[in-house]
Amino acid sequence: MEFVVASKRSRLANNDGETRRATTINDLPNVILCYIVSLLPLRDAVMTGVLSKAWRNIWSSMPNWDLAYVDFPRIKNKRKNFEDFIERVIYFHTGPGIQSMRIAHHYYDSSSRRAVMWIDYLTRNRIMNLEIDISFPVALPFSVFTCDTLVCLKLRMHEMCVRMPANICLPNLKKLWLEEVVFHGASIFQRLLDGCPNLMNFVLKECLINGPRDVDILINQSSLTYLSFINCRFFHQAALVLSAANLTEFRYKGMNFVLGKYSLSILSAIKEARLDIEEQGGRYLEYRRDGFACVLGKNMNRILWALRNVTDLFLSEWCIEYLTTISNIITLPPFMNLKSLSVSMCPNRGHAYILVKIINAARGLQFLSITSLDCSAPGIYYNEERIYYYPETPDIMRNRVIPNRLKKIELKKFGTMEDEMMLVMYLLRSSVDLEHLIIKCASWADVAMRSLIRKRIRAFFRASPNVAVRIN
Repeated sequence: MEFVVASKRSRLANNDGETRRATTINDLPNVILCYIVSLLPLRDAVMTGVLSKAWRNIWSSMPNWDLAYVDFPRIKNKRKNFEDFIERVIYFHTGPGIQSMRIAHHYYDSSSRRAVMWIDYLTRNRIMNLEIDISFPVALPFSVFTCDTLVCLKLRMHEMCVRMPANICLPNLKKLWLEEVVFHGASIFQRLLDGCPNLMNFVLKECLINGPRDVDILINQSSLTYLSFINCRFFHQAALVLSAANLTEFRYKGMNFVLGKYSLSILSAIKEARLDIEEQGGRYLEYRRDGFACVLGKNMNRILWALRNVTDLFLSEWCIEYLTTISNIITLPPFMNLKSLSVSMCPNRGHAYILVKIINAARGLQFLSITSLDCSAPGIYYNEERIYYYPETPDIMRNRVIPNRLKKIELKKFGTMEDEMMLVMYLLRSSVDLEHLIIKCASWADVAMRSLIRKRIRAFFRASPNVAVRIN
């Protein structure tokens, strides 16, 4: 009888008595091994190098990297070791190339130039996704703006002015996120956008666009589908001119939002809009006393006309407030496609009237969410404060009730203000298909107040016989 000596772990015997080597994880291609290691946390991925000689350099060939100072082990001279590790990953990469890199370094030495060399090396070696968040402002190399392989670029510059080459070429860039970037002039900002002809997703957060001679900020990429401004600052009286014909989602948070007149007929593709407008630098009451507040109202009315085809809309309390300055002449567009509306409002007669006007203009509206605010805006909150400098506001219950198709209404931070009650009464009378009315009372409302709210609302007339009312 012949005996076959074989390792239990590495060889097996088949029916013919021949031996064959068992398949192990080491037999997988390096590409697959690299992908497996890339799914591990960075610390565990590096530790796979001690498994065997075959695994020694697998971790250093990973295509996707997320290097954050806070995730690096707590060791002596942590900052120096972290930066040395970054350089080993970038300069001694054993794979075909780094595709994605995120560097978050919140203890960077301001006298060092290592970060500039990292970014320059990555962008010259055909990286696709790059995210830089370094605590100290770093002067970007010009190669960032001429990298033809970049698909996603996210930069946090910590209030540093960006220097750009005369010719910017980012033909494959799809997503651009800029945070705390300073542009000295809209022309520089425009040069950046012109160099991104295929941009689809654009986010500006806490950026400054300033300049003595520039007037308008033009965004005209036909490929753009998502646009977001978050607490950005523009030069005085700057107008935002949007001519992105395929823009479907638009978000704006901050003040000084003036929409250029040429944007009205081009934004018909927007389906989701969020307008979190803030007060004009604490000067609104002054504008109101001087008779200039109606300019803000007309601008907001013009913005709503530009967004007349939206299906999902959010309006902050200042959007509603500005519209109250022209409540006697307001002409809202017919929101034929609007299905979901969320608003924040002060519980007074002026805000309630504007909200009713918007609901009446959206005959197909199905979901409504209203958040009542606390007294955080002196001078505009109570009806007694709104006697002067405002047009006379009609009583919503004296107007003709226009039926709507609302199916669900949510009222948040609901109190006991009389105008809140009148608004609920109007909604119950006009919503013929209403199924759910959910009222979440304000935190300061005690048991007695909640009981009073239930009692009063139970007595209101309801146009829909199937409405279920829940008061929390």
